[in-house]
Amino acid sequence: MVEVQINRTDDIFNIKLSGHALYNPGNDIVCAAISSLVFAFAGTLKNKEYIHRFDTMEEYSIIDVVSMDQYLEAITDQLIVGLLQIEKKYSKNLSIKLIDSL
Repeated sequence: MVEVQINRTDDIFNIKLSGHALYNPGNDIVCAAISSLVFAFAGTLKNKEYIHRFDTMEEYSIIDVVSMDQYLEAITDQLIVGLLQIEKKYSKNLSIKLIDSL
């Protein structure tokens, strides 16, 4: 199972992903969907110079941003909604813990 922990406040955004979806090893559409959302999000952050830290390893990924503003709030909303939609359909493969105080 992929476990996602998201912490979003007025000042920070942090997301940590760990584990594997194990939906269909070798042809895992759940993992591909999650990865697509997260890497598109990280690419957008890098282009706008928001990213403070982006670490990706075999077992986990972490993204931290430098500060929140209206633009960043909008794209984090998009990421969160996308992940929640995947979790709704594939709850055995994705678990999200959301700490959101916006």
